[in-house]
Amino acid sequence: MKNQENPQLDLSYLASIVGQDNTEGIFSLLKIFIEDFTEISEQLGQAVMEKNPDTVKRQAHAAKGAAMSAGAGGLAELLKKMEAESLLGSWEDLEDLMVRVKAEFSAVITYYRENAPESCPL
Repeated sequence: MKNQENPQLDLSYLASIVGQDNTEGIFSLLKIFIEDFTEISEQLGQAVMEKNPDTVKRQAHAAKGAAMSAGAGGLAELLKKMEAESLLGSWEDLEDLMVRVKAEFSAVITYYRENAPESCPL
């Protein structure tokens, strides 16, 4: 079930991994994703600022995989576009996509903070 309050996440995908009634398990996976993605996205943003196409491609690819694994399909699609744009060297488009990635990720963090059980602080 995709949560209507947060279309950024496919919670049914995460539930299929840890079990439908395992809210703590779902949020534990999301916490790992948030921690890992924070570092990857910082490196990706730096690579965009430095106009480094190889690093953008590598970091976008890594971030895309992490997003897919966390059920964040919209975020993964943005990163897929970044990966493709890195080959074209369209820096204005990459900067715009980076802004969109940050906004999408911010929505995931907000959802987590508002809904995670107390046993899974961020």
